[in-house]
Amino acid sequence: MFGMDFNVIIGNICSLVAMGTDTLSASRKTAKGVLFMQSISQVVLATGAIFLGANSAAVQNGVSLLRNLRAATNKGGKWLEWVFLAIGVVLGLYFNFFLPNDIGIWLGLIPILSNVGYSLAVYFFTDDEIKLKLAFLLTNVAFVFFNFMIKNYVGFCTCVFVATATGIFVVKSRRQAALTESSDGKDRHT
Repeated sequence: MFGMDFNVIIGNICSLVAMGTDTLSASRKTAKGVLFMQSISQVVLATGAIFLGANSAAVQNGVSLLRNLRAATNKGGKWLEWVFLAIGVVLGLYFNFFLPNDIGIWLGLIPILSNVGYSLAVYFFTDDEIKLKLAFLLTNVAFVFFNFMIKNYVGFCTCVFVATATGIFVVKSRRQAALTESSDGKDRHT
């Protein structure tokens, strides 16, 4: 696009913005809230991926945006989720294997595989915010390596930070669920 330095700077700025929206998504108390905040992140991350030459990542972010909005609004039917997953895989593989990219074929598979894994979590656990957060945690761990390799250093730090924050929120949510369950159990026995 412009110069390598400019592209790296813009890509890293996008990752910095996404750090905020991803952290907010990890703090949401409903699955819908998680998915809506992640939708905002997907737009910003796709923009950054384009500047960094990570075409398969940009495609996966676009498909993830559609997937998250479909799941959060519950519109279009479950079949549409599988269509989005298929589109993500097909376009991701096409962009990764058949179009020139700056990151390499094997590295370009990380966004595709991460999207498949997280999509399956969204499809099967739409109403379970703890399981969504766990899947989000695993996706961020995969992107720690990916972002480092594409020189998205802010993205690397972002994924470390968001994975840590998500882990903390998962522990808090699980503790809260355990407390609620134990107090519900006490009420039943009295």
